[in-house]
Amino acid sequence: MKKKWIIIFSLLIFIILFLTINVTKYSSTKKLIKAIDNKDYETIESISKKRNFNINRRPYFIKFFATATEQWNLPPLHYACVRDDLKAVEILIKYGADVNLTIDDYSPILYCVRGSDASNYDKIIVY
Repeated sequence: MKKKWIIIFSLLIFIILFLTINVTKYSSTKKLIKAIDNKDYETIESISKKRNFNINRRPYFIKFFATATEQWNLPPLHYACVRDDLKAVEILIKYGADVNLTIDDYSPILYCVRGSDASNYDKIIVY
């Protein structure tokens, strides 16, 4: 019986640590996605230039969390392309966003094509 409680307790600790990592490590990326939504370029720049910030990270470690909250689980550059936000794209690339990173076999330019505004294609292709 004692062994069973130790296993249950260990699993509980593991789950808590796992969720804590998901919440804290990825919170800056979630803030960056929100700033892209709000076209808050000062926040986009301040988060992007943070030391040790992985600008190519998805906002959710586990796809389930994004699906459950009905959020896009894309890196910031891909998301800015979906939103047709050229200024955000420029800021993200300036601070090291990978223009060749593919997510589900789509590069940022393909996410731009999936967006509604065709006027930014030529500007984004420059990068």
